[in-house]
Amino acid sequence: MQNEKIGYLIIGGGVAGTTAAETIRGRDKDGSIVIINAEPHALYSRVILSKRGFFLGQIPEDRIWLKTKEWYGQNDISLLADRSAVSLEPEKQMLTLENGEGIKYQKLLLAIGSRPNKLKVSGGEKNGVFYMYTLNDARKIIEATSAAKKAVIAGGGFIAFEMCDLLRQKGLEVTLIMRKDKLWSKILNNNGWQIIERAMLAGGVKLIKNDQAAGILSKTQCDLFIAGIGVNCPTEPFASAGINCDRGIITNEYLETNISNIWAAGDAAEFFNTTTSEKTQTINWANAQGQGRIAGINMTGGREPFQMTTSFTSGGFGITIATVGNISPVPPFETDCRQPAENSFIQTISKNGKIIGAILINNNKEISTITQKISGII
Repeated sequence: MQNEKIGYLIIGGGVAGTTAAETIRGRDKDGSIVIINAEPHALYSRVILSKRGFFLGQIPEDRIWLKTKEWYGQNDISLLADRSAVSLEPEKQMLTLENGEGIKYQKLLLAIGSRPNKLKVSGGEKNGVFYMYTLNDARKIIEATSAAKKAVIAGGGFIAFEMCDLLRQKGLEVTLIMRKDKLWSKILNNNGWQIIERAMLAGGVKLIKNDQAAGILSKTQCDLFIAGIGVNCPTEPFASAGINCDRGIITNEYLETNISNIWAAGDAAEFFNTTTSEKTQTINWANAQGQGRIAGINMTGGREPFQMTTSFTSGGFGITIATVGNISPVPPFETDCRQPAENSFIQTISKNGKIIGAILINNNKEISTITQKISGII
C-alpha cells in the first residue's frame, strides 16, 4: 500500500472505528476504506465479556460477534487485523505500522480505544496476573478459573466490581484490594459506596482497604490475580506527530483534531463538550458508537457536532450501577445526593446550575429522565 493513497484510513477496529467505516460507506460508495486493528478479530461486543452469560458459559461465544469477516468484503472495507501503528507523518499523510509497512491516506480517523493500566509491581508480568479487556483476556481468565480456588483482584472501579461478582459466581474465594477506603472514591459521594460495599460483603468478598499490591511473588496466596486499575489511551505515536493530546486525543465538537484531515472518536477522543464548554473524555460503548457515526459523517463532508448523552450500566451482587453523561467534569462542579430507599441512591453532577451527569444505584428507571434533563429536552 506504499504507493496507493487510501481515501479513509481508520486506526482501530472497535465499535467507533467500525461504525465510522460503515457510516462512510453509506455516504461514499466508491472511496477506499482501510481499518487497522491491533486485535486479530472482526468487531465483537467488548461489553459482553464481563457479563454473566458469556463468562459463565451460559451463551455460546459466537454470540459476541457483531460483524462477520465476510461483512468487510461485502462492504468493500479492508480489515488489516493484528497490526499496530508506530508512527505518523501528517505532512506526508503517511502512517507506519510495526512491520515497517507505510500507508498513505487522504483522511485519517484515530479510533485507538483505551488499554488497561499495567500493575507496576515486582512480578507483575508473571503468569497468573490477568487483565480483563480483550476477548483473548477473557478467554485466558475463564480457562484459569477452571482450576482456581482463590483469586485476588486489585481495583476500585467497574471492572473490579464485575470480576468480583463473576468469580464468586464461579465459586472462587475472592479478595479485593483497594487503594482507597471507599469504592468509586473518585466519583461517588455520600452513602452510595456503602450500598455497593454491603452487597459485596454479603456476596462473600473480602475487602482490603487503603492498600495495594506490592509484588507478585508466588501462587501461595491465590491462584490468579486480576488487575482492574483503570485504563489509559495509547496516544504516544500521535502526540509525537504534533496532534494535541492530554488524557486522550483532543478534538473539537466535530471530532476534528488540530491537524487537518485527522479526526478522533471513541474512548481516546477528548472532545469539546458543548454542554459544559470544556473537553470531556467518556469511556463507554454507546459513546464510542455515537462518535464513530459522527466522525463518519464529518469525514465525508458533513458538519455535525457530537452532542449525544450516553449511559453505562453494570450489575453484580444483586444491584445495578448506572452512569449517565459526564461524571468526571473539570472542577468546579456541584453534586447532589439523595437516597430514595435504603438500597437505592442517586447522585447528580451539575455545573452552573445545570445537570451534566449522574450515578444511579438500583435506579435504572431514572436513566431516561436524567438523560433528557442533561440534553435539555426537559
